[in-house]
Amino acid sequence: MENKYNLVFPVLFLICFSISISGQNFNAGMDAGLTGTLISGDRDPDGGRPRLGVYTSIFTNYPVSEYSYWQLELMYIQKGSRAYVSGNEPDEEYRDYRLDLHYVEIPIIYKYTLSPTSRIRTKEGVTLETGISFGRVIGHREMNEGLDITDSVAEQRPFNYGDFNIIAGLYYPLTDNFDFHFRFSQGFTPVRPHRDDDLRYTSGSLSNWVNQFGQYNTAFSFGLSYHIL
Repeated sequence: MENKYNLVFPVLFLICFSISISGQNFNAGMDAGLTGTLISGDRDPDGGRPRLGVYTSIFTNYPVSEYSYWQLELMYIQKGSRAYVSGNEPDEEYRDYRLDLHYVEIPIIYKYTLSPTSRIRTKEGVTLETGISFGRVIGHREMNEGLDITDSVAEQRPFNYGDFNIIAGLYYPLTDNFDFHFRFSQGFTPVRPHRDDDLRYTSGSLSNWVNQFGQYNTAFSFGLSYHIL
Protein backbone atom coordinates (compact mmCIF):
# COMPACT_ATOMS: atom_id res chain seq x y z
CA MET A 1 0.00 0.00 0.00
CA GLU A 2 2.83 2.43 0.84
CA ASN A 3 4.35 2.00 -2.63
CA LYS A 4 1.00 2.95 -4.15
CA TYR A 5 0.92 6.16 -2.12
CA ASN A 6 4.34 7.09 -3.44
CA LEU A 7 2.83 7.27 -6.94
CA VAL A 8 0.48 10.08 -5.92
CA PHE A 9 3.11 12.76 -6.45
CA PRO A 10 4.21 12.06 -10.05
CA VAL A 11 0.66 11.23 -11.13
CA LEU A 12 -0.70 14.50 -9.72
CA PHE A 13 2.03 16.51 -11.39
CA LEU A 14 1.61 14.79 -14.76
CA ILE A 15 -2.13 15.51 -14.71
CA CYS A 16 -1.55 19.20 -14.02
CA PHE A 17 1.28 19.34 -16.57
CA SER A 18 -0.97 17.80 -19.23
CA ILE A 19 -3.68 20.35 -18.48
CA SER A 20 -1.22 23.20 -18.89
CA ILE A 21 0.00 21.87 -22.24
CA SER A 22 -3.58 21.86 -23.53
CA GLY A 23 -3.84 25.59 -22.74
CA GLN A 24 -2.59 28.44 -24.89
CA ASN A 25 -0.36 30.20 -22.37
CA PHE A 26 2.14 28.21 -20.37
CA ASN A 27 5.82 27.58 -20.05
CA ALA A 28 7.89 24.87 -18.45
CA GLY A 29 11.42 24.19 -17.32
CA MET A 30 13.70 22.49 -14.86
CA ASP A 31 15.82 23.35 -11.82
CA ALA A 32 18.92 21.68 -10.42
CA GLY A 33 21.49 22.55 -7.78
CA LEU A 34 22.81 22.02 -4.26
CA THR A 35 21.18 21.98 -0.83
CA GLY A 36 22.27 22.63 2.73
CA THR A 37 19.82 21.19 5.27
CA LEU A 38 19.32 20.83 9.01
CA ILE A 39 16.82 19.01 11.21
CA SER A 40 15.85 20.46 14.59
CA GLY A 41 16.84 18.27 17.52
CA ASP A 42 19.67 16.45 15.74
CA ARG A 43 22.23 19.21 15.21
CA ASP A 44 24.98 19.04 17.82
CA PRO A 45 25.53 22.58 19.22
CA ASP A 46 29.32 22.15 19.10
CA GLY A 47 29.85 20.09 15.97
CA GLY A 48 26.71 20.54 13.90
CA ARG A 49 26.93 21.45 10.26
CA PRO A 50 24.53 21.49 7.30
CA ARG A 51 24.01 18.24 5.48
CA LEU A 52 24.99 18.87 1.84
CA GLY A 53 22.91 17.35 -0.94
CA VAL A 54 21.35 17.96 -4.35
CA TYR A 55 17.94 18.73 -5.76
CA THR A 56 16.30 18.63 -9.18
CA SER A 57 12.80 19.47 -10.36
CA ILE A 58 10.59 20.05 -13.36
CA PHE A 59 7.95 22.75 -13.38
CA THR A 60 5.12 24.33 -15.30
CA ASN A 61 3.54 27.70 -14.61
CA TYR A 62 0.34 29.62 -15.32
CA PRO A 63 0.34 33.39 -15.92
CA VAL A 64 -1.87 35.43 -13.60
CA SER A 65 -0.90 38.85 -14.94
CA GLU A 66 1.89 40.42 -16.95
CA TYR A 67 4.28 40.12 -14.01
CA SER A 68 2.94 37.26 -11.87
CA TYR A 69 2.09 33.58 -12.19
CA TRP A 70 1.57 30.32 -10.32
CA GLN A 71 4.13 27.54 -10.59
CA LEU A 72 3.69 23.82 -9.93
CA GLU A 73 6.77 21.62 -9.45
CA LEU A 74 7.70 18.00 -9.04
CA MET A 75 10.95 17.87 -7.06
CA TYR A 76 13.49 15.35 -5.81
CA ILE A 77 15.52 16.78 -2.94
CA GLN A 78 18.04 15.42 -0.45
CA LYS A 79 17.68 16.57 3.15
CA GLY A 80 19.00 15.48 6.52
CA SER A 81 21.33 16.34 9.35
CA ARG A 82 25.06 16.10 10.07
CA ALA A 83 26.91 16.40 13.39
CA TYR A 84 30.59 15.75 13.94
CA VAL A 85 32.99 16.45 16.82
CA SER A 86 36.47 14.96 16.55
CA GLY A 87 36.98 14.44 20.29
CA ASN A 88 40.64 15.43 19.96
CA GLU A 89 40.42 18.26 22.48
CA PRO A 90 40.29 17.46 26.23
CA ASP A 91 36.83 19.00 26.67
CA GLU A 92 35.37 17.44 23.52
CA GLU A 93 33.15 14.39 23.43
CA TYR A 94 33.40 12.40 20.19
CA ARG A 95 30.27 12.70 18.04
CA ASP A 96 29.63 11.40 14.53
CA TYR A 97 26.02 11.36 13.36
CA ARG A 98 24.40 11.53 9.92
CA LEU A 99 20.84 11.34 8.69
CA ASP A 100 20.22 11.18 4.94
CA LEU A 101 16.67 11.76 3.70
CA HIS A 102 15.40 11.43 0.14
CA TYR A 103 12.23 13.37 -0.60
CA VAL A 104 9.73 13.78 -3.38
CA GLU A 105 8.00 17.15 -3.03
CA ILE A 106 5.29 19.09 -4.83
CA PRO A 107 5.82 22.85 -4.35
CA ILE A 108 3.01 25.26 -5.26
CA ILE A 109 4.58 28.67 -5.79
CA TYR A 110 3.39 32.20 -6.47
CA LYS A 111 6.00 34.20 -8.40
CA TYR A 112 6.21 37.93 -9.03
CA THR A 113 8.66 39.55 -11.44
CA LEU A 114 9.84 42.96 -10.28
CA SER A 115 8.81 45.63 -12.78
CA PRO A 116 9.15 49.41 -13.14
CA THR A 117 5.80 49.77 -11.39
CA SER A 118 7.19 48.06 -8.26
CA ARG A 119 9.48 51.07 -7.56
CA ILE A 120 12.29 48.68 -6.65
CA ARG A 121 15.45 49.35 -8.63
CA THR A 122 16.94 46.05 -9.70
CA LYS A 123 18.01 44.07 -12.73
CA GLU A 124 15.18 43.44 -15.17
CA GLY A 125 13.64 40.01 -14.73
CA VAL A 126 14.43 39.46 -11.04
CA THR A 127 11.59 37.33 -9.67
CA LEU A 128 10.50 36.73 -6.07
CA GLU A 129 8.63 33.60 -4.98
CA THR A 130 6.67 32.33 -2.03
CA GLY A 131 4.55 29.26 -1.47
CA ILE A 132 4.17 25.89 0.20
CA SER A 133 5.23 22.33 -0.56
CA PHE A 134 4.13 18.87 0.48
CA GLY A 135 6.95 16.33 0.83
CA ARG A 136 7.14 12.57 1.20
CA VAL A 137 10.18 10.60 2.44
CA ILE A 138 10.94 7.92 -0.16
CA GLY A 139 14.21 6.70 1.34
CA HIS A 140 16.51 7.32 4.29
CA ARG A 141 19.68 6.18 6.03
CA GLU A 142 20.80 6.95 9.57
CA MET A 143 24.31 6.43 10.94
CA ASN A 144 25.65 7.00 14.45
CA GLU A 145 29.36 6.66 15.20
CA GLY A 146 29.83 4.31 12.25
CA LEU A 147 26.84 2.09 13.04
CA ASP A 148 23.84 1.80 10.74
CA ILE A 149 20.79 2.50 12.93
CA THR A 150 18.31 3.03 10.08
CA ASP A 151 15.95 0.15 10.78
CA SER A 152 16.02 0.25 14.57
CA VAL A 153 15.28 3.99 14.79
CA ALA A 154 12.63 3.86 12.05
CA GLU A 155 10.80 1.17 14.02
CA GLN A 156 10.83 3.25 17.21
CA ARG A 157 10.11 6.61 15.59
CA PRO A 158 8.63 6.16 12.11
CA PHE A 159 8.50 9.13 9.76
CA ASN A 160 5.20 10.89 9.33
CA TYR A 161 3.42 10.20 6.04
CA GLY A 162 4.31 13.67 4.77
CA ASP A 163 5.30 17.13 5.89
CA PHE A 164 4.41 20.66 4.79
CA ASN A 165 6.93 23.44 4.21
CA ILE A 166 6.78 27.18 3.62
CA ILE A 167 8.99 28.52 0.82
CA ALA A 168 10.58 31.84 -0.11
CA GLY A 169 13.16 32.53 -2.79
CA LEU A 170 14.27 34.47 -5.82
CA TYR A 171 15.33 34.04 -9.44
CA TYR A 172 18.12 36.21 -10.88
CA PRO A 173 18.31 36.18 -14.70
CA LEU A 174 21.62 35.18 -16.29
CA THR A 175 20.51 34.69 -19.92
CA ASP A 176 17.19 34.49 -21.77
CA ASN A 177 16.78 30.86 -20.68
CA PHE A 178 18.83 30.52 -17.48
CA ASP A 179 18.28 32.01 -14.02
CA PHE A 180 20.21 31.68 -10.79
CA HIS A 181 17.78 30.29 -8.21
CA PHE A 182 17.94 30.60 -4.41
CA ARG A 183 15.29 29.16 -2.09
CA PHE A 184 14.69 28.84 1.64
CA SER A 185 12.30 26.15 2.91
CA GLN A 186 11.13 25.64 6.48
CA GLY A 187 8.96 22.75 7.63
CA PHE A 188 5.94 23.69 9.73
CA THR A 189 4.81 20.12 10.38
CA PRO A 190 7.22 17.62 12.01
CA VAL A 191 9.13 14.96 10.09
CA ARG A 192 8.95 12.55 13.04
CA PRO A 193 9.02 12.61 16.89
CA HIS A 194 12.18 13.57 18.79
CA ARG A 195 14.72 10.87 19.57
CA ASP A 196 13.98 11.03 23.32
CA ASP A 197 11.83 12.84 25.83
CA ASP A 198 14.70 15.09 26.92
CA LEU A 199 14.16 17.14 23.75
CA ARG A 200 10.51 17.84 24.49
CA TYR A 201 10.84 21.45 25.60
CA THR A 202 8.09 22.92 27.76
CA SER A 203 9.49 26.40 28.32
CA GLY A 204 11.97 28.89 26.94
CA SER A 205 12.05 30.42 23.46
CA LEU A 206 9.33 30.12 20.82
CA SER A 207 11.52 27.77 18.76
CA ASN A 208 11.97 25.47 21.77
CA TRP A 209 8.23 25.42 22.32
CA VAL A 210 7.60 24.53 18.66
CA ASN A 211 10.29 21.83 18.67
CA GLN A 212 8.57 19.91 21.45
CA PHE A 213 6.21 18.49 18.81
CA GLY A 214 8.97 16.80 16.79
CA GLN A 215 11.79 17.34 14.32
CA TYR A 216 11.46 19.84 11.46
CA ASN A 217 13.28 20.29 8.15
CA THR A 218 15.16 23.47 7.30
CA ALA A 219 16.64 23.71 3.80
CA PHE A 220 18.64 26.20 1.76
CA SER A 221 19.01 25.48 -1.94
CA PHE A 222 20.71 27.25 -4.81
CA GLY A 223 21.27 26.34 -8.44
CA LEU A 224 20.20 27.01 -12.01
CA SER A 225 16.72 27.24 -13.49
CA TYR A 226 16.22 26.57 -17.20
CA HIS A 227 13.11 27.75 -19.03
CA ILE A 228 12.20 25.50 -21.95
CA LEU A 229 9.43 27.67 -23.40
